[in-house]
Amino acid sequence: MERGWLAGVRAEEKVHRDVQESKAARTVAGHSTDAIECAELLEMLGLQPEQGKNLV
Repeated sequence: MERGWLAGVRAEEKVHRDVQESKAARTVAGHSTDAIECAELLEMLGLQPEQGKNLV
């Protein structure tokens, strides 16, 4: 387990990235015409559908 300043920076970055990915997944879902299109777009972006379920 990392310790110190760098570990804190990495932890903060992970939280920020998780929030951004959750918002991105929700945006894609909101603008997709159907579930298939949504799944394809999420895959193109390297996102998982579960990421949109995370609380922001």
